[in-house]
Amino acid sequence: MTIAMKLAAAAAAALLLAQGAASAGPRTVGDKADPNKKKICRAETDIGTRLGGKSVCRTAAEWAQVRAEARRVVERIQDDKPTLCAPGRPC
Repeated sequence: MTIAMKLAAAAAAALLLAQGAASAGPRTVGDKADPNKKKICRAETDIGTRLGGKSVCRTAAEWAQVRAEARRVVERIQDDKPTLCAPGRPC
């Protein structure tokens, strides 16, 4: 499998995990006095298995960072896709 295909598979998995976590609905746990430390827990399923997933708890800032990284991976894969144009030949 080529590097581009591996990156595409990783990005697809990240997006599916993000979609699954978003559809599961967040639940909050933690300190109610400090909203910056409040944890948001989401259920993440493992792709390729029928067994149960796991619950992942992060702060809102950490979840935003996860989404931003997934977006960067997808954009990098889309920017690096090969073209059918050969050098010296019109497309």
